[in-house]
Amino acid sequence: MIAASLAKLLVPASSFSYKLAEFIRSAEISMLIAVLVAMWVFGYRMHQTGTQITHQLTSAIEGISNVLLVIAAGGVIQ
Repeated sequence: MIAASLAKLLVPASSFSYKLAEFIRSAEISMLIAVLVAMWVFGYRMHQTGTQITHQLTSAIEGISNVLLVIAAGGVIQ
């Protein structure tokens, strides 16, 4: 996200690099990239199977599901 912000400062607004940096800089894409990198670093590089990684992600989401529900409901109301 920081690199994308710097790229937006250094390249012209009409260039492809600017549009790519703007896309990567969005919160949703940044979070997706972070989750995919974490899955690779803490999962596949530690020689875990896809099933083990899925189980870990599922148990992590179960712990915060109520909080996500309240945040999503607040976003819908706005």
